[in-house]
Amino acid sequence: MWLYDLKDSPIRKATADEESLSKCSTHGIITVDGVQCYADDAPESAEETAEFLRSWRDEMGREAGMLHGVNAYNDFYGY
Repeated sequence: MWLYDLKDSPIRKATADEESLSKCSTHGIITVDGVQCYADDAPESAEETAEFLRSWRDEMGREAGMLHGVNAYNDFYGY
């Protein structure tokens, strides 16, 4: 587990106490050294992040096409 600030930037590896406190708090947010943060899994690889963003972009293009027609789909992809 890692500690992340509220802008989702990794700070450092979380201690066992920080993991436990983050899981037990209402929203998962704890204050460490005066900084609000939360504990979460280790950062994903760059390849996994790129694949997620590509698949999410594809989904947004499909939704635009379903809601507003083929021209909206084409506009979304810049065709």
